Amino acid sequence: MNNISLINSSFSAKDAKQVLVSLLDYKIQFHHRKILSSYEKYGTEDEYSKNRIVQLKEERAKVEELLDNSDLENCTLALESEVSIKILENA
Repeated sequence: MNNISLINSSFSAKDAKQVLVSLLDYKIQFHHRKILSSYEKYGTEDEYSKNRIVQLKEERAKVEELLDNSDLENCTLALESEVSIKILENA
């Protein structure tokens, strides 16, 4: 297994929100493209991607709710995110 550090820094609440929402938006767009590609190739939508978009939008709403809190306006937030990469099988 390999790990990469995706985020490991301190941010203002505004910047933390921008970083996290941007990542979530990118993932949402990625799944929208997968749905479109699946529909064009096979005539069906990618159900996993449809479900994942719902989950990601819920996470985005949580981030916005948490970081739009005016109590955090003058705070510094530490964000840490590590990605683990595992090879499951050879295709």
